[in-house]
Amino acid sequence: MKDSASGETIIGATVTVSQTSRTILTNQYGFYSVTLEGGEYDISVSHVAYFTSSQKVSLSENLQLDFLMNSRAAALDEVVVYSRRRDANVRDAQMGKIDLTINQIRNIPAFLGEVDILKTIQLLPGVQSAGEGNAG
Repeated sequence: MKDSASGETIIGATVTVSQTSRTILTNQYGFYSVTLEGGEYDISVSHVAYFTSSQKVSLSENLQLDFLMNSRAAALDEVVVYSRRRDANVRDAQMGKIDLTINQIRNIPAFLGEVDILKTIQLLPGVQSAGEGNAG
């Protein structure tokens, strides 16, 4: 078994002979071997990352049958990756949580040329330093 685009071997592809109960996996070199009596067989090859491929064969002598498989990844239209669950605001009860990105921290005026993370946090709404607030 080989990838049709790159020519790389496909490890762990499943080879199934339809007329028998034989199922074989390809080894680390993409190699498989099956012994069958002479006759007509439908051989199909499948792998989770590739489209299934099948071929009819008529056996009357030893035969070497190589399959070139097409990747499913090339058939994808769009992939969307989310960094947080879409329903996280409903499932989590995080009151008073504020997320700061690196860009937001960099945009705050720096004291003596260096950004102070503690001063940045103190500038957020609802955050007070120990000396501030009601001492009463």
